[in-house]
Amino acid sequence: MVKSGLNGEVCGEVEDFGQILPKDEIDPILPSEMDFYQLINLLITDIQRLESKVVHLRYSLSSFLSEHDREMLRCEILSDLNGSYHEQSAYQQYVSFYCDGHDPMDDESFNNHLLKLSLGKESDL
Repeated sequence: MVKSGLNGEVCGEVEDFGQILPKDEIDPILPSEMDFYQLINLLITDIQRLESKVVHLRYSLSSFLSEHDREMLRCEILSDLNGSYHEQSAYQQYVSFYCDGHDPMDDESFNNHLLKLSLGKESDL
């Protein structure tokens, strides 16, 4: 099996069916830029799905709390959901090229969905 490093460098010598091939004879197949964009897109979809679950579960949990604790939880129901990726150059490039400049982590429709979940007006995805 061929193993390559992050920048396409082969990590040491590679054993292939009993033969040892020197580094310079191995042509590693690296993922394309589009492969990375698609991976980021899948990860963002997972993040959004998990955020929806968290908000839905927080709202559900609040019904079992005292009135004071319920209000405290509902006031913070949308807090600490996701990190900020805007400063990362790779994320900026993903948004620019793959999403045509539309940041999926700042999507109005998804944010409205989370708001409705936080008010108990929409069921989980």
